[in-house]
Amino acid sequence: MRRGGLSTGRWHEWAVRLASSRSVSLALAVLIAVLVAQPLRPLLGVGVFLLAAIVCLSARQLLMVTAQVRQLANASASAGSELWGLLGLLGRPGRILPRLDGGGMDLDAAYALADLVVRSEPSVVVELGPGGSTVVLALAAASVSISMEIWSLESDPVWAARAERLVAYHSIPRCRVVSAPLVEQRFGTWTGSWYSPEAVALIPDHIDLLIVDGPDNFEQNDARIPAYPALRGRLGPDSRVFVHDTDRGDDTNMVEAWITDSALSREQSGARFVVLRHG
Repeated sequence: MRRGGLSTGRWHEWAVRLASSRSVSLALAVLIAVLVAQPLRPLLGVGVFLLAAIVCLSARQLLMVTAQVRQLANASASAGSELWGLLGLLGRPGRILPRLDGGGMDLDAAYALADLVVRSEPSVVVELGPGGSTVVLALAAASVSISMEIWSLESDPVWAARAERLVAYHSIPRCRVVSAPLVEQRFGTWTGSWYSPEAVALIPDHIDLLIVDGPDNFEQNDARIPAYPALRGRLGPDSRVFVHDTDRGDDTNMVEAWITDSALSREQSGARFVVLRHG
């Protein structure tokens, strides 16, 4: 509905902005004092002004809070990621969870990953690119009381150190962050830099859940293509591959190529992730 060329939403926004102004509130208080106390004594007029000022400023604060609640109600998943960090203290009172979204795991993918862990109860998880997902894995495993190993490969030494601090802060059991520098390698027709063979050799021979969230694509295209060919032999029957950032062209094409050339099948898809079943 439009009024005088402005939509109802625009009128509400304009009214809130006007009423939220401190100057407008004080001017309204003066007007009330003048109209009410003009026939009366000056001292009474001052009292009326102060009372009117308190009422107007209180109304201003209420309008500001209402506007903030309205913004939160209309917010996207990024607001949800902040709520996850502030309110999602699952089983860890006093420990703030890492912020989701931004350049890492988003909220929608995190929920899907937690649900996958609860449903499939993996014993061994290998994640390429630790971070918020590592905490999600630990919380999901704890919620169903399963014993789970987590092996996290990280190519950036700075991020590897941060991941180790995150693991220590949340007291995540049976989780090892493996420093895995990128080295030039060849997988089929693909040539580029991927996690060093020495680092890959450290992870278990049996994998129930593989999370592909690294390395990044900043320095080379199709940087994550080797993940499945290199680790396919370690994936157990009915294992899963969780691929993040599938909203990017490189990773979308990678998933389609994997499905075409292998025993993988698509189990679940989201805005930025895909879950594949192996075997």
